[in-house]
Amino acid sequence: MERGYMIGFHFDPLILYPEWEEKYREVVRAIYASLNPDRVMWISLGGFRYPRFLKPIIRERFPQSKILCGELLPGPDGKFRYLKTLRIELYRKIVDWIRAYDPKQFIYLCMESSEVWEKVFGFHPTNRNELDRLFAERIRELWKH
Repeated sequence: MERGYMIGFHFDPLILYPEWEEKYREVVRAIYASLNPDRVMWISLGGFRYPRFLKPIIRERFPQSKILCGELLPGPDGKFRYLKTLRIELYRKIVDWIRAYDPKQFIYLCMESSEVWEKVFGFHPTNRNELDRLFAERIRELWKH
């Protein structure tokens, strides 16, 4: 960033655990305390998810982990995810924290349904081309400055 590069943040996977609100809020605070918001191109948010075949591998490699103990349900793509209501709450809070520092920050959801986009942002890209258009608009907006 100090050399003129734009940067992006990818919070993925976001994991629900007892202190998640306090810790993720602190991460957002630390970012905006140390970086120039005008140099942040975008921020993506993605909830913890995994394909079915990974469950036994996770259990074998990390037998003490509680990461699989939450309510994780298979979605249309076959990946296990937190309940939709929990993901929406998680994303809304993080979006609110980010927007408190930078109301114009471009934030998007990674691998989420139209319904979740709608509940978090009030809109959803109708297809990949529309999402690409949003990225292009963000790039043009920042290069004007």
